[in-house]
Amino acid sequence: MCEIIFSRIFLGFPVLLLWMADAPEFLPENNTVEVSAGSDVSLDCSAEGNPPPELRWTNNTAEGNAIETTVGRLRTLNISRVTANATYNCTVTNRLGSITKQIHVLVDVPPQQHPTMFSTAPSSPGTMTTLPGTAKPKVVTFPLELNSPRVVVRYGDSVSVKCNTSSTDHDGMGWEATFGGTSVEQDVNVVTWTVDNLTDWTIEPKCYINLNDGEQPSIELPVILYKTPDRVSISVLNHSGSMVEGTQYQLQCDIQNITPLQNLVVKWYKGNEPLDIVTYSKVSKRPEDVSATLMISPSKDDNGTQYRCRAELDLGPEGPQPHPTVTSEPLSITVHYKPCINASRLPVRIPVFRGYPEELVCEAEGYPQPRIKWVYDSANHVSEAGGNLTVFEAGLYNCTATNDMATSFIVVEVVLNEDYLRLIAGFVAFMVVVILVILVVIYFIYYKNTKMGRYSLKKAKLSSTPNGNVAQNDGRDTLLPMTELSQPNIYF
Repeated sequence: MCEIIFSRIFLGFPVLLLWMADAPEFLPENNTVEVSAGSDVSLDCSAEGNPPPELRWTNNTAEGNAIETTVGRLRTLNISRVTANATYNCTVTNRLGSITKQIHVLVDVPPQQHPTMFSTAPSSPGTMTTLPGTAKPKVVTFPLELNSPRVVVRYGDSVSVKCNTSSTDHDGMGWEATFGGTSVEQDVNVVTWTVDNLTDWTIEPKCYINLNDGEQPSIELPVILYKTPDRVSISVLNHSGSMVEGTQYQLQCDIQNITPLQNLVVKWYKGNEPLDIVTYSKVSKRPEDVSATLMISPSKDDNGTQYRCRAELDLGPEGPQPHPTVTSEPLSITVHYKPCINASRLPVRIPVFRGYPEELVCEAEGYPQPRIKWVYDSANHVSEAGGNLTVFEAGLYNCTATNDMATSFIVVEVVLNEDYLRLIAGFVAFMVVVILVILVVIYFIYYKNTKMGRYSLKKAKLSSTPNGNVAQNDGRDTLLPMTELSQPNIYF
C-alpha cells in the first residue's frame, strides 16, 4: 500500500514523497530448538514490515526463568535451566496487522527417564521425544492428543477440551485439574475436561493415561484466561486547563483490571490517525492496572483535536477475532497561541488620493480571539478599537492584536497622492472656456466690421424731391436729405 506522507518544495517545485506501508512478515528461521536438560537457550524472533513492527514473547507455562532483552526492534528471549519441553509464541504487530508464530523448545531427556509430563503439547501433535543412550532424539508415538493445543477463555465463560488416545494398552485415562477434573475412566479413548464458569486464574489442567506397563504419561493444556479492562481513560499528567502552543505535555492512558498483560496492545490515536503502539513484556495471569504514556507538543492546528487510547488484547489465532477492545472517551484539547496579523490584507505601504478616503483592514488569528486596536497619532494618543479604520491623511498607522499569550503589531505607512485625473480634467475645462471666449470675441469683431456702417447728418440739405429718405415728426412724414458718408469716415 502507498501512503502520502508530506510534500516538500525542491528547486521551486513541490515534490510529493511517498511511503510504502507493509504488513509484518517473519524472516526465515528455525522454529524448533533442541537443548540439553538444565541448559540455557536463547530464542530470536525477527520480522520486517513498514512501519517497523513491535515484537513480544508470550508463554503461559513459563516458570519465571525467561528474561526478555531488546536490541533495537529485535527481542531475544533468554531461558535459563530448561527442564521441560515448551512452546513460546512470538507476536509481531504494526498498524496493518498482527501475526504470531510458535517456537518449540525440545529437551533431550536422559535414556533412563521415561517422559511422564509435558509442559505443553509437543511440537507435532501425537509425538514425543526420547533419547536412547547417547543417540540423537528419536520421535516415537505419544499416547495422548488434545483437540486444541491451547485454549483462550474469557473470565467466567465455559470451556470444553477433549483428550484422546490411540493406545489400547492402558487401563484408564482422565483429567487432573482444580476445576473440571475427572476420575479415571476405563475402556475409553476420549475424556473431556469441562468447566461451565471458569474463574481460576492459575488453572493448569492435565490429561493423563495409565499405561499397563505402570507409566503415566500426561499432557498439560495451556489455558489463557483473559479479562477485558473495567475502564480505559485518558488524562494529561500534571496539567489542567488549556495548553500552550509549542509546550510539551504527557498524556496518560489508564487501563484498569486487565489480564494478561503480555497480550495487551495499547494504541494511541489523534482523531482517526494512529500515533503510537505500546506493548508489554511482563507475564501476568491475574488482573492488574497498567498505564501507557504519550508525549505531545501541540500546535495551533491542534486546537480542538481529540486524542484517544485503545486497549486491545491480541490473544493469537486461538483468541477471539476481532481482538477484544476497549476505547477511552476522547480527550479534546484547547491550544492557546499568540496573535498573527494577516499581512496579505494589510500592506505596509498604502497610497491614498487626496479627497478620497481609504479603509484599512486589520485581521488577526489567535486563541483566545485577539483584541485589535489602531493607534495613528501617538502625539495626541489617538486610537480606535476594531479591525477597520478609514483614513484621509498621510501618516503612520499602527495595528496591534493582543490576547492572553502575546501582542503582535504591524505599522502601515499611508502616502498621500494627488489625483492627477481631476487636475487634468479641470485644466482641459479651463482651456475650453478660454477658447470659447476667444472665439466669441473674434466673432463680434468680424460681425461689426462686415455688417455695420456710420452716418453723419451734418450739412444736410432739404430737397423737394422725395428720395426715399423720410424722417418722422410727430406722426408726419418730413423729408430730410441725407448725405452718405464715405467708407473711410466710418468709426466707432
